[in-house]
Amino acid sequence: MESAPAEEPPQDEEAWSALALHLAPADFAWLREHWAKQAAEHDEEVEAALALSALLDGDESAGSASELERLGAELQSLTPPALLGVIPDHYRGAGCVATHQVGSLRLATVRGGRRGHGDVLWGAACYAAELLEGAPEEGGGSSEGISRRLLRGRPLRGLRVLELGAGLGLPSWVALRRGAQVVATDLRDAERLCALATAAALNCPEGGEAQVRPHCWGEDCSDLTSTYGGFDLILLCDCLYITDLHDALLSSIKACLAPGGIVLAAFAQHHEHNEEVVFNFFALAEQRGFTVEPLEEKQMPVRAINMPDKRFFVYARTLAAASEGDGG
Repeated sequence: MESAPAEEPPQDEEAWSALALHLAPADFAWLREHWAKQAAEHDEEVEAALALSALLDGDESAGSASELERLGAELQSLTPPALLGVIPDHYRGAGCVATHQVGSLRLATVRGGRRGHGDVLWGAACYAAELLEGAPEEGGGSSEGISRRLLRGRPLRGLRVLELGAGLGLPSWVALRRGAQVVATDLRDAERLCALATAAALNCPEGGEAQVRPHCWGEDCSDLTSTYGGFDLILLCDCLYITDLHDALLSSIKACLAPGGIVLAAFAQHHEHNEEVVFNFFALAEQRGFTVEPLEEKQMPVRAINMPDKRFFVYARTLAAASEGDGG
């Protein structure tokens, strides 16, 4: 008796094997089930449309092959190079994969959300990525320089790094390439998590440690801290504009920050009506037992047309537990 056909195309098996290294088993199973359902629905809906497209537009297979060749060439430019096979089939077109130069590193991000969040590379993420890329390779020495001030002279290598509301996750991938143990989190959305896991697979060096987890701020954090324990560095990039969730965000930070750990909050102002409320996050943080220090303010390049400069003007602050006993 013949076996049933695979739910994913054969070329996807290599990709799913790569993604499994960066996901909890339950999340991996959930994502595979999601994409199997998506593929079945897609096949039913587009079979007739594809036949009509072939009649009207001709065979587009050559264009698809050309796109795959271009993508494969871009992946070879990454630091270190990555293979096309680690990308699930549904992310191999429509510009889902982008590459970015951050200092000496060439990294990849993967777009996968449909909720309007997490697919734009804003100035705060670029700022944090550049800051981490400039972190010291070795510990000790002077604490001068923004990167050294942030990490208190420690190298990234060996640090436990958590990014909350990671979106595209660019700062996480810089930390990963610099030897940190990384957990990148975002909403429990199948497309967003699959895209993050794909980016983790593309950017992970041999021997690197990167995990992707779903997390809504204020939820139980035991699944995050069970991976590497508490975190030495927590990254918040453009998370503060959701002002109704400030208290929940601080609860997640408080539960995840290791004694002596630091939080980097990098953010811009995205709305006119709540600028003062955005900055109230830091007053609330102080009420919750954190010390807050300004790091710097910097205008980042505007990456989108018709966007005001202020949406790429980055404010950077650090948070630390007021005492080691208050960080749990």
